[in-house]
Amino acid sequence: MRTTIDGEVMPLAMSTVGFGVLVVAGTIGVSLVAMMLVRRLPRERLVNSQDSVAVMFSAVGVLYTVLLAFLVVLVWEQFNGAQDSTEQEATKISNLLRDANAFPGPVRNKLQGRLITYTNSVIDDEWKTMAHGKSSPVTGAAYQRVWAGYYDYRPGSGQEGRFYDESIGRLNDLGQARRLRVISSESSIPSIMWFMLIIGGVVTIGYLYLFAIPDALLQGAMIGSVAGLLAFILFLILALDHPFAGDVKVTPVAYRDVVALFDKGGYARQP
Repeated sequence: MRTTIDGEVMPLAMSTVGFGVLVVAGTIGVSLVAMMLVRRLPRERLVNSQDSVAVMFSAVGVLYTVLLAFLVVLVWEQFNGAQDSTEQEATKISNLLRDANAFPGPVRNKLQGRLITYTNSVIDDEWKTMAHGKSSPVTGAAYQRVWAGYYDYRPGSGQEGRFYDESIGRLNDLGQARRLRVISSESSIPSIMWFMLIIGGVVTIGYLYLFAIPDALLQGAMIGSVAGLLAFILFLILALDHPFAGDVKVTPVAYRDVVALFDKGGYARQP
């Protein structure tokens, strides 16, 4: 998995699940160590401030929960949008491959060949660069060659003209889906927002230290559970914010299905 801070890509040398476990366990561990240090301080002043602490904890907790819920919904919609854009683009490619059968043999072969070359480049080249939030120059060039193939063709009247006009419309739709796919590979949460999320989590957990709970085991269970839950939610936001990176990601299965069907002759013109 990879995350982006200020435009720099930082590789994480482990799986998404492994990194998630490390984040959650590390957060719980640090929180419990901090709790043990705080419990060494005099407790008399805390006992007299429990009502104020409870009110402040409730206010901070509600605000932070609302922020987390908003971001979870945001990145989930972005993840689904990335999935939808790939399926829409693959569908347009499939339609264009089939529409090309309306053109003369040499033109059909040329257009279908360039469409398949572009599709393979999306799978083999651009999927790797999108893990970094970038498009692939190789795939971009293949996309331009598809357009060049249609620019070079001068259809006749009648059926060829109608299919050509329809193909141009679908090619424009393909381009729009491609742009949405590349854009969705970029992080939607800026670094300043991550800073606010981390500070908010620290403050929320910090208020739990101010409760004068005599039983250290009970307080540790409370702090550990809250810290672990917050760490998991933040990790979930991080994972979903990069829909083309890590183990939990959008895959190019829709494009592979198009190529597989083409290789089987599924787009060949039937007599």
